[in-house]
Amino acid sequence: MMDCKPALFPFLKGLKLSNFEGDLLEDPEFYRRLIGKLLYLNMTRPDISYVVQQLSQFLAAPRAPHFTAALNVLRYLKGTINQGLFYSANFALQLSSGLLQLKHVSYVLQLADIMTKPLGLDQHRTLASKIGLVHDISSQEWSGTGVSSPRHS
Repeated sequence: MMDCKPALFPFLKGLKLSNFEGDLLEDPEFYRRLIGKLLYLNMTRPDISYVVQQLSQFLAAPRAPHFTAALNVLRYLKGTINQGLFYSANFALQLSSGLLQLKHVSYVLQLADIMTKPLGLDQHRTLASKIGLVHDISSQEWSGTGVSSPRHS
């Protein structure tokens, strides 16, 4: 995987996964561990939410096409290693009470799309920027955590 070509998308558009197509994996535990790690990574990488949710449906009996799709996620992550949500240690979350207003949001502007379906490159980038997906984590301030900023080669 170290020498593989990075993927542009976490999930191929139009790919249909099935419980019955393809050979069963000889070692399903490896697939299960990989999906578990992707679920954990999902907390800072919402752009892989859709594909991880899709792949997690096949944990009972994973097949070769499921594993191939999981490897595509790894190839995507390799190409986007410096992207992710940044949670500052100094951020104070404040909730306030009040009335909720429901407003119509056009289909093009629905941010949930980035977590619920595969998108084209332009739409993916637009929505990723709207939810605050960071493109270079190493440039963020990591003050107060006692951890140096991550460096990737």
